[in-house]
Amino acid sequence: MTGRKRLFIPDFSYVSVKDIPYDTLHEQGVRALFFDLDNTLIAYDVESLDDDIIRFLDGLKRRFFVAVISNSGKKRVDKALQDADVFYVHSARKPLGRGLKRALRASETAPDKTLLVGDQLMTDIVGGNRLDMMTCLVKPVKIRSDRWMTRFNRKIENLVRGRIRRREPDLYRERFFGQGDDDAL
Repeated sequence: MTGRKRLFIPDFSYVSVKDIPYDTLHEQGVRALFFDLDNTLIAYDVESLDDDIIRFLDGLKRRFFVAVISNSGKKRVDKALQDADVFYVHSARKPLGRGLKRALRASETAPDKTLLVGDQLMTDIVGGNRLDMMTCLVKPVKIRSDRWMTRFNRKIENLVRGRIRRREPDLYRERFFGQGDDDAL
């Protein structure tokens, strides 16, 4: 992406975290991967990561610094990551920068060498873009498990995405996995 980053525009999007081309990103110099927890790695109504996701993250740790950055509280994040050996930040308050900056310091990686992956424009994409990180939007794991605040955020996100779709349809198709009105979150 050239020029100033736009807050609500991800650098790219994929259906799930497993669809992202990590080999290509590594070749391009990305050295840290920050994942949102709820509805990016697991549904809100699931207590902890399953073995498949733990193995997936372990595989990524061979080449990247991997962190989970969550707005959820300590109890939720501790329980979710109890069997995973990853750095994490709970109560990150995305899109504010405090939690993301803490993870950047731990990773010793520059923002432009860091990818933030999440399911929400209002928290994950805006937060990463504010710090000049690469950002990737994924579809929510299980949208029906969203908490009330996330449901509210998604309504705002749909308005923002609709505006982008109307004003810049080519950019929308390129950056938002080609979602049409019937695919809106």
